[in-house]
Amino acid sequence: MIFLFNLILIISLQAKEVDKICASVPLASCGPSIQCHDRNGSKIHEPSDKPESCYQDGEAKFFLNSKAEKRYYCEYNPPVGNTDKLPLVIWLHGGGGDVKNLYRSTSLATKARSQRFHLIALQARNVKMPFGGYHDGRHIDSYWWDFNIHSSNPDIADMDKLIQTIVAKGSVDTKRIYMMGWSEGGFFSQLYGMIREKYPSPAGHRIAGVVSFSASSPFHRSYENGQACKPTLNFRSNLPIMLVGHSCDILACNEQQSSHFNLKSDTISIERWENILKNQLSNRSVKRLIVQGNQITQHCMETTQTNKKPSFIATQGDQTKQNRMERFQRFRKMREKMGKSDKDDNKMKMFQRMQHNEEFKNRRKIFQRMQQNGQSSNQGFSKKIGAFQGRKALMGEKNDFICDQQRAKLNHLIWPKEQEQLMLNFLFSNQL
Repeated sequence: MIFLFNLILIISLQAKEVDKICASVPLASCGPSIQCHDRNGSKIHEPSDKPESCYQDGEAKFFLNSKAEKRYYCEYNPPVGNTDKLPLVIWLHGGGGDVKNLYRSTSLATKARSQRFHLIALQARNVKMPFGGYHDGRHIDSYWWDFNIHSSNPDIADMDKLIQTIVAKGSVDTKRIYMMGWSEGGFFSQLYGMIREKYPSPAGHRIAGVVSFSASSPFHRSYENGQACKPTLNFRSNLPIMLVGHSCDILACNEQQSSHFNLKSDTISIERWENILKNQLSNRSVKRLIVQGNQITQHCMETTQTNKKPSFIATQGDQTKQNRMERFQRFRKMREKMGKSDKDDNKMKMFQRMQHNEEFKNRRKIFQRMQQNGQSSNQGFSKKIGAFQGRKALMGEKNDFICDQQRAKLNHLIWPKEQEQLMLNFLFSNQL
């Protein structure tokens, strides 16, 4: 009787907290009745793809969802005793990605072994994307907002069943179930986490914390007839969330980047989402982590003021020149031991050409400074500069701290591996 009363109370609270469902129908799985094509135009035949490998974790496992579709996942379970209860971390890849991103782009599989926690990576369904700008294929549905305990959102229901499947093995600490997501996986991790932190799954499980990388508000990702739905954000949640992103990212770090990159209307900047969480939704458990290269910074990068492509310069600088000189010194010592040979002569000629290239690059920098100062220069030398190929850097010397769209897109594809321990420490510091 008490359980029934609590169930009615939860459903009534949900009706007040979520104003409307901002999509016509849930995203449908590809299959015989739903025609799907990937970005190359090839037909997608199955509702889900079996991963080629889970690498050191062996072959992918699967469970059947409510529609009898196979949902594949990779799994690592540390050795445990009869009474051991360990944390569970569920990792979600980005749109169009694959569970192999967990092994190729992160070191979480290694950390799961050394720090003893359960690690699961769920492969997204192949779905039909009705929205402009998105290709059919592996995506996670954060558009269909059904927050009832038995949700009609297939991905929410499947996540409930996945957690239930793993917990049933008996070694998961149900007070320490966490989620990590990259891009689209980050959007869904937050959506699911906020629901299941407040309202338990049918099996009674909740989420204790979320780390979201390169993703912002899941409540600004829904469409109705191609138009962005603007929800009333009344969904209060105290879910501990760490928002991780690059200082320059196509999922904008701040509002300046958002306006400069002309982002799709179903995303907002991480900065704006952080403010909404703290101020509108009264979440005091939100942390922000801004990454620049391998380091942590406090500020987002400035954007360029024009749409012109950045100038290209050679990457070989003073440090590279010093490294070459060190290699040459080692080469000279080697010659003294081995004696002179044709092979050594060829290497010496190669080094002389490298020295010549270094001198040419120094002249090139002088020429650039002359141009910037409005000074005249030799026309022939100018032609040589225009023809110079060499190795190229994405940003020039004066643009090292400028964020343009090309750099932002590249950064979006780089998982911050050096900050993983901070992410895990954040998760493990929270429990229900």
